[in-house]
Amino acid sequence: MAIVLISGLTATGLWYRQQFEAAKATAATAAEAGLTALKNGEFALAAVELKKAQQAVDLLKRKDPEAENIRRRSQEATTLANLASSSLIDILEAAIASAKPGQSDPLHMASLDQDAWVVFDSHLLPAAEGASRVMLDAPMRIDGVTVRIEIDSAVLKRAMEAEEAAESPRVIFAAQLQQISPPKGDPPVSVLQLNSRSAYLWTNYDAYLALGYQPLETEKDQIQALFDRQQQIR
Repeated sequence: MAIVLISGLTATGLWYRQQFEAAKATAATAAEAGLTALKNGEFALAAVELKKAQQAVDLLKRKDPEAENIRRRSQEATTLANLASSSLIDILEAAIASAKPGQSDPLHMASLDQDAWVVFDSHLLPAAEGASRVMLDAPMRIDGVTVRIEIDSAVLKRAMEAEEAAESPRVIFAAQLQQISPPKGDPPVSVLQLNSRSAYLWTNYDAYLALGYQPLETEKDQIQALFDRQQQIR
């Protein structure tokens, strides 16, 4: 019986060792494949490969800077692969156009755009209500309706607080769309509510460029410095 038990423990130990070694190899190869796909604009493939790399470093219980960056890159690649199919302006225009007189329920949003990801590069302000509620300092005007964009997010609040010198600090972040309230008041105002659980800070410059942004030469160092600061916020 003792011999059987020892053999079983040995086999289990060997299996875990093999899994460990396989995870180390996967972390490196999948991360490289994911970054190559990202560079080539193949966002779906990048998301799959970087997810593999993330799962590998999770299995290895790695907490080093490289592993943390793999986790952030996996998150960003997943966002890039699931961006809203329409521009934010088009989404808001369609929603505002669907509003009915006296409507109290959230406005209609196309099924493809519900829970879709959007990346925001904006200055933030504290919202009127809620300790961790913030709004973008960039209201949009859609067919005579002012649309405010708001989110209840502790991580965005911490990002604001980290920029003590700025009244309206610049933050680059991603979040999923949640709902749009019907226009109210005179002049009419709607609120685009972002999903608070989905929000996270963007941290990689090459993934930022993959979105199609083309920063001026004078902005590059400033944006990279912002990403470096955002990496430190949890």
